[in-house]
Amino acid sequence: MVWVCVIETGMILCIAFVPKEKVLSHIDSLESQAEKAEKSKEEHASVQKETKEQKEETVISDEEILKNLNLLLMGDSIAMGATDEFYEVFPNSISDTAVSRYTTESFDLYDSYVNEKGWNGDGVIFALGTNGLLYNSLDTLREKIGPERPFFVITARAPYTSWEQSNNAEIYEFVKSTDYTYLIDWYKESEGHSEYFVEDETHLTSEGAQAYINCIKKAVLEVFKK
Repeated sequence: MVWVCVIETGMILCIAFVPKEKVLSHIDSLESQAEKAEKSKEEHASVQKETKEQKEETVISDEEILKNLNLLLMGDSIAMGATDEFYEVFPNSISDTAVSRYTTESFDLYDSYVNEKGWNGDGVIFALGTNGLLYNSLDTLREKIGPERPFFVITARAPYTSWEQSNNAEIYEFVKSTDYTYLIDWYKESEGHSEYFVEDETHLTSEGAQAYINCIKKAVLEVFKK
């Protein structure tokens, strides 16, 4: 029993009397690791800062965003009057317009671009609604376009027609209730601006054409800058 105690005491003494040199060496090693970790952290923080600065430097302008987009605008003679202004802002997009085009003509038009011309762009702009009722055109096009591709719908200003109010009411409700669908409220934007229109208060003057495209530009940027 005595021998056990001696052995245990010896073990305790061995543990208690670790050479000072080894303890200091271990402390030095820990300090070295700490210094290395701190240096690594500082270097990592520096890299993150540089990466953040690079990202900030490479943020593209509004004009570049619009230039790089490939949108398909389907419109009637209202949009036709702003064709030049459209291409100044959206040089890589398509503006397909025609006089007296009805809303239902947009179905075959969209299919022709996708199936025959291979169009697979960034979004669609519906610039119809002044030549007649919508006839469920918005739901049909939304299905054709797909559930997530941006779909922009322009309200109509055609004060001498019987369908202006009903079409716009339908547009407001459709945009509100449908995902990835966005309002371009030309009706509201043009309210009180007689200088935007020729005698029929529907088709555009040169000033109106610029305002019309600015209205589209604003709505598009709100979506693609996110």
